[in-house]
Amino acid sequence: MVVGALAESGGRISTNTGSHTDADVAIAATIPAPPPQPWELLTDSEIDAINYAVPPDDGVVTPIARSDESPDEARDLVLAKLEGELPHWAPGHVMDPLQRVRNLLSVAGVLDLLQNPVERFVPSLVQQRLEADFSREKLVHLLAWIALHPNEGMIITDLSDLHLEGVASEAAVRDRVQLTRSSSSPDSPAEKRFVGESEECSQVGTNVTKQYT
Repeated sequence: MVVGALAESGGRISTNTGSHTDADVAIAATIPAPPPQPWELLTDSEIDAINYAVPPDDGVVTPIARSDESPDEARDLVLAKLEGELPHWAPGHVMDPLQRVRNLLSVAGVLDLLQNPVERFVPSLVQQRLEADFSREKLVHLLAWIALHPNEGMIITDLSDLHLEGVASEAAVRDRVQLTRSSSSPDSPAEKRFVGESEECSQVGTNVTKQYT
């Protein structure tokens, strides 16, 4: 078995062990960290200025299942399949974190608009994916940025690659992904409510989460 990569040079054989010299470490230490993204620079006051007035979770506009509510057998099969496919869904792995969040929110938004039978149970699946990918602090800032910049980024309208039928209009899905709006007199501070929980995310049917804080 050959260990390491052997290279012949001037009659000498060298083995690449992959070790780092002090010079390598010094060079790495001098590489500046990338500048923060605009969404990372959002202040608490900007986040607190989001208006959380959205339809109730138990309404007919953007329904979201209660934590003690269970789907029937037919819906459960669809949800189980979606839960298994979401972690491997390419749009849920794009490099841009803002776009990744928008893509995941779009899943719930499309199903909500199409009044898919599983619409009310999808928010928790989207929530799981978002929480698996981002820390709470990052997710708060990402969702807040999306709420404050509703016309940015791309919106997914077709979920056929998730084996879900139907296509919604981009404008309608964008409205679902973004319902929260700026307000000069917020009725809920950021420390009390997780941005996007029942506010922006409730609007897309994603409710990332009322019980988060």
